[in-house]
Amino acid sequence: MTVHVAQTARSLPAPLVVIYHAGASKSVLEAWPEATIVSESHPGFKNWYTHLGADGLASLDEILAQAGLTQADVSHIVLVGFSEGCQGVRTQMLAGVVPSAVLAVDGIHTRPEAWADVIARARAGEAAATVTHSSIQPGTYKSTTQIAAELIAPATEQPVENDGQPYPMIGLYQDGLFRVAGFAGADAPAHVYQGNVVLPRELAIIRDELAGVAAPTPWGASSSGSSPWLVPVIAAATVGALWWVLRRKR
Repeated sequence: MTVHVAQTARSLPAPLVVIYHAGASKSVLEAWPEATIVSESHPGFKNWYTHLGADGLASLDEILAQAGLTQADVSHIVLVGFSEGCQGVRTQMLAGVVPSAVLAVDGIHTRPEAWADVIARARAGEAAATVTHSSIQPGTYKSTTQIAAELIAPATEQPVENDGQPYPMIGLYQDGLFRVAGFAGADAPAHVYQGNVVLPRELAIIRDELAGVAAPTPWGASSSGSSPWLVPVIAAATVGALWWVLRRKR
């Protein structure tokens, strides 16, 4: 449950970017120089990202404490997950955190309904939500491409012009501030490319999108459960999940 503070904002309040399963590389720091950026990474396939606690993730309160911040120091909460780290983003949202933005990089394979609330807010311009996927087909479980398609159904990604990158973007969908970007590449290096190149590039886009977005109220949840923010957050999550179930039954 060790949180690495990679960059501290020079002026407060400032956005707090929390990255799971990826370090804060130089390109990530350059993508958002005004933000406080922290990361939390654990060995893969050990269920670290599925829950909070000593054998799981730090709570939002613990992240703030380790970064030397208070709630008043934070203008926006931005949750970022790469690969398995997308579970960390989901875990924080299910714990009651209401982010201003989420970035899920080639890592949503299950439980798309958990993302329904933030996606609905992004469609309305009240948050930013970006989901990316490679073209990898795991075979034994749903691919990130399949989940991305479910998130935007019945709409589909639209083809985009090849930008000449090693693993170019091949499809894009956008509704308000909800964005789904698909990329070529069905091998392991394509997945690594998502973390090294796509993540900082999409993070910079979110930085620009949030310039005109007010922070949600409430924007987080106390690990003790005593926060007055928690009840409306749980209600919103319940409504979001119900919306997803009804939508899938149509």
